[in-house]
Amino acid sequence: MVNYIEELDSLLSEMPEIECWLDINYLNEISDEIVNLEDYVPKDIELFLPDYELRSSFLDNHDYLIDNEFHTKQILDQGAAGTTWQEHVSVYDDFFRKHPEFSKLIKNQQAYSTWKQEEPYYYSA
Repeated sequence: MVNYIEELDSLLSEMPEIECWLDINYLNEISDEIVNLEDYVPKDIELFLPDYELRSSFLDNHDYLIDNEFHTKQILDQGAAGTTWQEHVSVYDDFFRKHPEFSKLIKNQQAYSTWKQEEPYYYSA
């Protein structure tokens, strides 16, 4: 009999994790800038903010930011509507391209590159 809990734990331990490349200490230092950014911020970066609700409140108070481009990025970021892993990680590349001032959030460029190339198990066909 297969032990599904052990199998799931094994899969989860092999998952590429954003923490391997995201500089959370630096994110804490610049959290006000990220919270008040008038652009889409990838959800996994938002989730590591010291107070996620501040970003949510900022968006609620600036609903004009939620346009078609924002919604498209949100869909890609959530992996919804048949989004591929490559489309998902393109949201991060776009964020860093548009906001080079936040490039120091990538504490390890090699780990970031590896993370982008490794499809997590939940994207496998």
